[in-house]
Amino acid sequence: MKHVWLIVAFAVYGIPSCAHARSDDIRQTYVGGSGCKPELRPGQGLHGARLDKTQRAYLKVYTLDDHNLLFIVQYSDDQDHCGIVRDVVETKDLSSGFVFDCTDPRAPHDVVVGTWGTRYSGITGRAVVAWRINLRELKFLSIPGSVLVRCTSGPGPDDQVADLAELAKKRTPKFQ
Repeated sequence: MKHVWLIVAFAVYGIPSCAHARSDDIRQTYVGGSGCKPELRPGQGLHGARLDKTQRAYLKVYTLDDHNLLFIVQYSDDQDHCGIVRDVVETKDLSSGFVFDCTDPRAPHDVVVGTWGTRYSGITGRAVVAWRINLRELKFLSIPGSVLVRCTSGPGPDDQVADLAELAKKRTPKFQ
């Protein structure tokens, strides 16, 4: 019986540390490097959005093995086609996708991205996992608790509309 409890304890406490180790490996592999690594393929559905045009920063979705990855890529100028990866997060599996128009009720003017199931057909809901984007450092920060998600046709990578940073500043404090 003692061995069963040890196995259960290892399963409960060991799995999160393995997931955390994978995230660290992905960060070490990509952060600071080129956004044009050959093993990356454009992700399912939404491929990217302008994050902050003043910094030439974009969100880019790629698929690698059985995960969707979301990169913050910063370009040096308009002719730069690869950029430098500033940070990366991942979904649990290919059945989860990124949603760029999320709202943290505690900080409605922050840029927040989240995930939900790719087969989810609603236009609002709660994110499975969410991150706040630190625009100064171009880094993802995990958000504990509940984050509301609203699907819209936000800014794409080449649109001449506002970026996510600008849209977040204009967002009404109360999520509708």
